[in-house]
Amino acid sequence: MKAAEYEQLVSEIAEGICQSAPELHGLVPGSGHKNRISGASGYRHQIDVSLKESARMFLIECKRWKKRIGVAEVLVLAGRASDIQACSTGCSVKAIMVSMCGVSEGTWQLAKHFGIDIETAQSASEFGLRIGKYIHQAVSDGLRMGDHCEISVINKV
Repeated sequence: MKAAEYEQLVSEIAEGICQSAPELHGLVPGSGHKNRISGASGYRHQIDVSLKESARMFLIECKRWKKRIGVAEVLVLAGRASDIQACSTGCSVKAIMVSMCGVSEGTWQLAKHFGIDIETAQSASEFGLRIGKYIHQAVSDGLRMGDHCEISVINKV
């Protein structure tokens, strides 16, 4: 699978989540090399996959690597999200990094500090992706994008 194919896969998963979750129906998807969002700096950031509406925006960076994501990639995404947030008055910007192999040591700490979610998608039949409070996971031999399950997370006090 090439990088563009991986981005397309993540885009289809994200769109499937938006279609199945009523609270996410208003989000408009964007993807590909022409998917650019301007920041306060004036720079137009290329975003692999985005989901946007007037009050919220999800920026999804896709890494189809055979190695784990490092600190540098998280810092770049944090900078992009910060620049875009500064230009998006009244809109909440959330960054998500999707990888095939996870992250290297220390990267979780930075991602948590900057509010970046780290998710995994290895294929259309093996993924875990959270958008907002909606978590979709699949481990299957035959998954259709319309397939989904709902998970309630209960916090113990």
